[in-house]
Amino acid sequence: MGIWEYAQLSVTSSWAENTDWNHSTIWIWPDKTSSSESIGNTLHVCKLLNAAGSDGWELTSAVKSEVYPSNNNFWHINSIYTFKRQGSSS
Repeated sequence: MGIWEYAQLSVTSSWAENTDWNHSTIWIWPDKTSSSESIGNTLHVCKLLNAAGSDGWELTSAVKSEVYPSNNNFWHINSIYTFKRQGSSS
């Protein structure tokens, strides 16, 4: 029987008054490597989740935190998605 491998995707979305949304992603893989990318103002989280699913990853949790100050001149949203898949027992 194999073991479970886990990975995480962190998606950060920021907006400031008079600017476009800015999105960035960070993937953390079971072998402890990571990759990050600044996506600009267009983000399709479903495409990222579907790509992980097509590679055998199963979504196990999603946590979202949001910061909206009282003056509403910026927003910051961070979402963390955790995945698992069956790994080899070697």
